[in-house]
Amino acid sequence: MTQPKIPHLLLERGRYYYQRKVPLDFHDVIGKKKWREALGPDHLPAVDRVRALTKEHDALLARLENPDERRDHRAISRRAREAQREVEGRAADLGYRRWLSERDLHDPAFFDEDEKSVALVAEMRARPWKSATSLVSALEAERRVEADMPMLRALTDHFGAGEGAEGQAVLPPLPAYHGAIAAAPDRVKAAIKFLPRIPAAMDDDKFHDRLVEIFNAHFGPSVHRSSFPLIPRIVTNSISPSKNWNGKLHGLRETQTLSPRWPSATTGSPKFGSGPKTSIGVPSIALQQMSVTFRSST
Repeated sequence: MTQPKIPHLLLERGRYYYQRKVPLDFHDVIGKKKWREALGPDHLPAVDRVRALTKEHDALLARLENPDERRDHRAISRRAREAQREVEGRAADLGYRRWLSERDLHDPAFFDEDEKSVALVAEMRARPWKSATSLVSALEAERRVEADMPMLRALTDHFGAGEGAEGQAVLPPLPAYHGAIAAAPDRVKAAIKFLPRIPAAMDDDKFHDRLVEIFNAHFGPSVHRSSFPLIPRIVTNSISPSKNWNGKLHGLRETQTLSPRWPSATTGSPKFGSGPKTSIGVPSIALQQMSVTFRSST
């Protein structure tokens, strides 16, 4: 007797899987195009698990019809992906360091530990409001999906000077960027690539998280995401050389956030993730993975 077909149950090479397409409208909210989970070789336990997952995801999709639920879940999914990339980046950096050490090799420029990068970090620390203000400006341009020409000039100067490698920067395909890169030297054209499409405007939660990262990277990890909606006012209105921050904002609880790996307090060496060294699919990623070289020109 043929067993009835169980929705979302897949048999591959003697093992069962739960597999279900995420509706197109929810891709950006859930952060994936399909759900897939290995269930093992036994049919009955696999069926039970598939039914439980189906019920769970049906309920999730129903909740996500609510705009507030959708917004919150989008932020949670994005933060989880960013945290995973951070872990993977650290692991890749550690593996490369180990590989270099085993061969008695050195690559200080890759880790931004060369003299120029360390000097730029020292300059940033001496004038943190200058770097922070520049990054906030880039972030606001990204939020509106607008071209940030000062950032682009910094990139073209950097790559035009022969620093960096092919495909190190990724930009949204805005007409202003395309026009500027078309007139740039070949080495700049080779270093800067474009995304296949213009990204959607940044939502408020992501904008808030990036402001937290900018502030914590420059003035100490003293602001938490729960401070929203104070963050825009704190960062955009209060970054000033006349303020004596001392790395603290009194009245806001201290807790660790998803902040970039800024220079070590003991060694002063910048610690950025691996992957595309200057991956800036959107300008704010400069804070997470972009070489501090680009901050020097702003």
